[in-house]
Parts: sequence; C-alpha cells; structure tokens
Amino acid sequence: MKKVLTIVISIALITALAIGGTLAYLSSNANGTNLENTFTTSTAGSKLAIALDEAKVDPKTGLELTGAKAARITANEYPVIPGATMDKDPTVTVLADSSPCYVFVYVENAAKMNGKDVAATGQIDSNWTLVDSTKYPGLYVYSATQDKIVPTSQDNETLPAVFNTITIDPTLNIEDIAEGAEGRINVQAYAYQASANVSYETAKDAVIEHFFPANS
Repeated sequence: MKKVLTIVISIALITALAIGGTLAYLSSNANGTNLENTFTTSTAGSKLAIALDEAKVDPKTGLELTGAKAARITANEYPVIPGATMDKDPTVTVLADSSPCYVFVYVENAAKMNGKDVAATGQIDSNWTLVDSTKYPGLYVYSATQDKIVPTSQDNETLPAVFNTITIDPTLNIEDIAEGAEGRINVQAYAYQASANVSYETAKDAVIEHFFPANS
C-alpha cells in the first residue's frame, strides 16, 4: 500500500507600525528561508507551493503605485496619517502544478499604541470565510469552491486579496505615537494538501494547532 505524503506550507507577512511616522512591512516564514517553499517529486500535482505578497505603495501616501513603478512585493512602508485609508492587498497565490489544497490565512491585528488600535483592516473578501469567529478570530479559509479545495492547475492560481485597505485610527495624536510606541498587524498564509485521505476537518485541525496551539 502506498504511503500518503501530506504536505503543508506556512508563510507570513508582518506589518509593523513603528515610531517615526512610518508603517513598516516585513516578511518572514516558518523556517527562515525563502518566502516560497516547495515540496516536490517528479510529477505535477505532487508539490505544494504558495506565495504571499501585496502591491507596492507610495511610502508618502500609502496608495498603490501604478505604471512602471507598480510591483508585487513583500515589503512596504506606510505613513501614519490619522483617518487615512491606504491600499493594502495581501494576496495568496497557489503556484502552478501544486497539489490540490486547502488555503487558510490568519490575520492578527495587534497594532496598538497607547491602548488604541492604530490601524484597522478593510472588509474581508467574501471568498474568505471565518473558520470560527468565537474560538479562532482572524482565521479564514478560502471557500470559493463548494469543498473549499483549490484544485491543481497548470498555471498559478491567484486567490482574491484577503482585504484591500487599511485605515489609520482618526483619533491618534502625537502622544499615541511617542518614542518607543509600536504595534503590529500579522498576516500569515497556510496551505494543507487535500486528497481522498485528507478532509477539510483534518486540515482545519492542523491549522488551528499551528496558529492556536493552546486551544487545540
């Protein structure tokens, strides 16, 4: 009997709000190597690779750059302008010839200064559904298909952006962003191989254990 190889991948983009009037956008992943991790054998559909990126924005306005300056990147800087709405579209892409998979994102908004939420994310795209709003806030699964599975494709499959904007708290003042103040918005993506032997419940349990180990 053939052994079933389950492949899992997790990557992260971390948005850090720091002093000096900028919103710094950093990137990392589970094992400290590249943003994109690939597990592969010699046949199509036997690997799993995802990418997580966002549009490049103007660091002075926080608005998406267009034309020759446009790019998909993993690092942005944003100005802290109270009340301003800025472009931010964290986007997961399942790379070509990947195994069918379940895709999750975890949005952790810990961006606080002086007890205030520094920035709020825009509306979550309807293709991303909360796994459990009470037990696991911020954890979403891609649910555009009935079985929640992203199928194998010969081309990259770019999923809808999780959200498209952030809004800086309009009540922020100079005392709130004083020296040493810092906050973070963490956006992480997680993919779990799907097969006849791997159900959505199995993938969900794995992602909960990954992001909420104390509750699993």
